Amino acid sequence: MLEQHLTEDRVLFADPADWREAVREAARPLVEDGSVEPRYVEKVLETIAAPGGTYMDLGFGITLAHSRPEEGVNRTALSLLLPERTLHLADEESHPVNAVFVLAATGTQDHQQTMAELARLLMDAGSRTALLAVRSYPELTRILQPAG
Repeated sequence: MLEQHLTEDRVLFADPADWREAVREAARPLVEDGSVEPRYVEKVLETIAAPGGTYMDLGFGITLAHSRPEEGVNRTALSLLLPERTLHLADEESHPVNAVFVLAATGTQDHQQTMAELARLLMDAGSRTALLAVRSYPELTRILQPAG
């Protein structure tokens, strides 16, 4: 399923100025294709900036930016931004960012299935390291290929 969501138009490589710009840029394809409304992105930014908002930091430099479906999700979608340099979530050095996933889910089942697949990828140290080193879409597709 990850390979179905992370299509070439939803995987970005950029040099954003800060974490806010990174989240906006990562979410841009989802706004453009109507998966989320602009207010969804603003709610994600507001949540991260609020006390405790750094819970979106999954560790290892990976951020999973998301909010609730009623904040403007029209269909389940996932995007990824790999910044050229390390950023800091909520401007906190203890929360480095080297990959920003934006998850939009319409309901619990979609959210859980996408999260489970993402967790499988990120729990494997080799896959996680490879993900953070990706600098092109073809490289990412090799990592996302199901084993077997």
